[in-house]
Amino acid sequence: GKQGVEIARVGTDPILRRMAFDIAAETASRNSTAAETFANFDQSLDHLYENDVGEGFVSVHDGHPVSFQRVVYFNGHAALGGVSYSDYSRDKRIYGNDLMQWHMIRWAREQGMISLDYGGAEPESDDPKMKGIFDFKMKWGAELVSYDRFELSPSSAGQPFFRLARSLIRWKKMRRPRSS
Repeated sequence: GKQGVEIARVGTDPILRRMAFDIAAETASRNSTAAETFANFDQSLDHLYENDVGEGFVSVHDGHPVSFQRVVYFNGHAALGGVSYSDYSRDKRIYGNDLMQWHMIRWAREQGMISLDYGGAEPESDDPKMKGIFDFKMKWGAELVSYDRFELSPSSAGQPFFRLARSLIRWKKMRRPRSS
């Protein structure tokens, strides 16, 4: 806040949506991951708002996009995702993500959320980046909670249940709808 960063709800504002997308695309590029198209990004925000299952927020400094974050919620629980920050933020040392985290905590409390999930953590990682992400999350008073999860791996595909499922399911090639 002292740096003049402001947080705005993205909503249906086309300028804020474009800013949010640009921030997410820059972050994907820096992380060498594939960025989604603007159309898909825009559609995912529409889905959140139309179904009342999430929000998107962007931080701005002097008209420049700084950070973006979306939150998905259900039954009093909120999960943060899409945490992104712009090259402008890095170059100018504008810490919009810090203000964004504080905003998300306040927002979740105002909405009556029971929990705010910061997402994955790797506290034992040797990677300094992953250790830094863990430390950043913990400085907000977070508690590390472990969840059980299950994965379907190629090695499990030979198991009896999966052999049966494969024999019962007809696999069809997916076709894209023709555009008119």
